[in-house]
Amino acid sequence: MKKTVLIIGGGIGGLVCGAILAKEGYSVRILEKHTMAGGGLHTFKRNGVDFETGIHVISGFQDNGVLRRLLHISALPVNCASNQPTMTVSTTFR
Repeated sequence: MKKTVLIIGGGIGGLVCGAILAKEGYSVRILEKHTMAGGGLHTFKRNGVDFETGIHVISGFQDNGVLRRLLHISALPVNCASNQPTMTVSTTFR
């Protein structure tokens, strides 16, 4: 009989953990209080304009980076972009 794992929260962390555990043979149930899974990955539309509410830049997808390894383990079909910075932020304002 398969063991069942209950994950509370259907954000990106809960979804990736669920995918990894399911791949390892567990029966996974994810509880999410929102009407849609995704957590901080949601969007909303106001006056015909789409707004992203979540993360815009994350790291860890470089070769042997922790996020690249987690997605590889989970077998999720994700294409990791190169590790080039998308912008630089200056801490000096004049």
